[in-house]
Amino acid sequence: MVYVNEKIEIKEYQEDGLTAKYNNLLLKNPKGQALYHNEINSQKLTFKQKILNNAVYYKFCKVAGYKFRKIFQESKNKLFLIFAIPVGKFMWKKVKL
Repeated sequence: MVYVNEKIEIKEYQEDGLTAKYNNLLLKNPKGQALYHNEINSQKLTFKQKILNNAVYYKFCKVAGYKFRKIFQESKNKLFLIFAIPVGKFMWKKVKL
């Protein structure tokens, strides 16, 4: 790796750019995001990360239209899913489709 102490490019933030649309892009693929967050449950996470990850998993499952039975059966961390449901419901209700 080489460190260069000079400007390479100067960019402007675009209000309608990818960063601004990121959440909408994720919401367009809720099944993929649910799968991603369920896979993250296989990794070593802190207590807080487990709760937040399962809340986001629940949110994307609900956006995808999954029933609770399917969400629970496919969850890789059922205990933390139960703890995360209130936060996940809050996140789901905040979604603007």
